[in-house]
Amino acid sequence: MQSTPNYLWSTEDLLGQGATACVYKARNKKSGELVAVKVFNNASYLRPQEVQMREFEMLRKLNHKNIVKLFAVEETPQHGPSALGTLVALGDWAGAWP
Repeated sequence: MQSTPNYLWSTEDLLGQGATACVYKARNKKSGELVAVKVFNNASYLRPQEVQMREFEMLRKLNHKNIVKLFAVEETPQHGPSALGTLVALGDWAGAWP
């Protein structure tokens, strides 16, 4: 299990992955609400920081029924030899999972 102060997830609950991040099914520790978390890998830090900040700002501003809502951006602790990087809690996907 991996976590931040507010979210908990297992790397076995992988929903998808890309060049710079993986998305996992997670839970809010306090409410139990199911969310998707996007955990950035080391390759994401090769991009300029302003590019990452732009992505977060765009996700915050988006409001569409087919796009998950950005709830939070939190730092994850370092696990093993590499840092997991930044976690982004993307939204309530409870209806999308069996």
